Amino acid sequence: MVAVENGEFGWRFECVSSTLGFMDASVSHFTPQDLFAAQHTFDLKPRRETFVNLDVRQRGLGSASCGPDALDCNRIPPGEYLLAFVVTPYKVP
Repeated sequence: MVAVENGEFGWRFECVSSTLGFMDASVSHFTPQDLFAAQHTFDLKPRRETFVNLDVRQRGLGSASCGPDALDCNRIPPGEYLLAFVVTPYKVP
C-alpha cells in the first residue's frame, strides 16, 4: 500500500491482486522526460503535480552493458503479470 497527501486530501493505492503477491510503487514530482532531459540535479524543477507509478515489480539495477548484471533475485523473467489495485480517497484529519 502507498498513500499520497496534499495536506487536505489523500489517496491510498492498495494492491488487491498481483501475480507476485505485492506491488512496487514510486512517487515523484518529476516526469521521466524531466529526468532524461536534465544533465545535472540542479536542472530539475519539481512540478506541482505528484506522479504515482505502480508496478508489479521493478527490476534491479545493472544491465551487464558495462558492468555486472542485476542479481538473479532482482531480475524479472519474461511472462504475463497481473496487477489489480484500488484507489481510495480520504480527507486528511
